Amino acid sequence: HNYNLTLDPSYSYEGKTYLKITDETGRGVYFHHIGDDKYVGAFKEKTTVATDGGSYIWNRLNDRRYGFTSEGKLSWIEDAAGNQIQIAYNTEGHMELSPGDSRQVTLLDLL
Repeated sequence: HNYNLTLDPSYSYEGKTYLKITDETGRGVYFHHIGDDKYVGAFKEKTTVATDGGSYIWNRLNDRRYGFTSEGKLSWIEDAAGNQIQIAYNTEGHMELSPGDSRQVTLLDLL
């Protein structure tokens, strides 16, 4: 799995502002803010985003959810069964994954 997802809450395109998520493939996914902490897909996108205390939750069609910090960094991933991977960043900026037990994995950017 690729964990290089990011969120930009103020992406400007043709004079309009969108919430933009860059997904694991590098594709941009765009959303309109409709109020009440909710965003709906733009440009025929069928997924949604909600805000919760300054963070963002992307609800995918495959029942997977992705949490982002207010800074746009990926902070957790949850599957349809509710299994969650917590993601933190160390002082070098590398991701550290915690799969819900005592294990921890650090991902290094080798490119």
